Amino acid sequence: SETYQLVSVDEYGIVIVWTVITEEQSIRINDHDLGQRPGAKLKMIQTSVIRLDSILFSNLNLSQKTTVNCMTMVPTNRAQFLLGTNRGIVTSFVSIKAIKFIGPRMYRNDFEMATEVVFISFSSESTFFSIGFSSGHISLCEISNAQPILTLEPPERNRKPLLRVFFSSTNPTVLYAIHSHGLLLTWDLAKSRKPEFVDDLNLKDDCEVTTAELWQYVVASTNPCINLLAIGFSNGEVQLHGLSKSSSNRDDRKRNKSLSNAIKAFNDL
Repeated sequence: SETYQLVSVDEYGIVIVWTVITEEQSIRINDHDLGQRPGAKLKMIQTSVIRLDSILFSNLNLSQKTTVNCMTMVPTNRAQFLLGTNRGIVTSFVSIKAIKFIGPRMYRNDFEMATEVVFISFSSESTFFSIGFSSGHISLCEISNAQPILTLEPPERNRKPLLRVFFSSTNPTVLYAIHSHGLLLTWDLAKSRKPEFVDDLNLKDDCEVTTAELWQYVVASTNPCINLLAIGFSNGEVQLHGLSKSSSNRDDRKRNKSLSNAIKAFNDL
């Protein structure tokens, strides 16, 4: 048998921790498993409920309702999670009380604008993560610091609500940001704080991007990996895009071969 945990959260910040049990043979049904289907090989048990509204939101301005938009796990501490809120703030919690926090309980943005957190994404250097906002801004944070290291500000004409933010799986300094209105921005932090490319998907008939996912694809064992981006639209269409490599020259890539090096270069300016 195998046991693992599943963590869910609703918009009110109520977190439910489930224990999932799987077995090769059918799970034995007893009188307490009235909701279990005969022959089932997976069982979920609710183990705890964490009400973050009272724990983390008590010191916020209560004149505005706080809701949760997204959640992601901290790679270096699998019992710790980050929640993005409609207040532009990211909060942190642990699903097991005995586990210590890494970093602060809250991460705040550094720009004066009413905006919501729509997505949180960790880089391959798992102490760094990006926060995507409904204003189109992207903040880059380090897990131990409550304030962002830097904030990427899109051009005025491209300030549309973000849908997803991805770190490139083949280049640690590259970020992809896709907007619900069909804009794809590519940022290379080894080169600039401004987007290197802005691609327009030219959506028509009130169509919007509803979901997107990025993964690494190996064409052949002798060739380097590429990033594939799948995009789903409100009309039911799905597109698959192969993302080209950054145009950085070899000297730039050698000097900024990691995200931490690129950040250090920005801080030294």
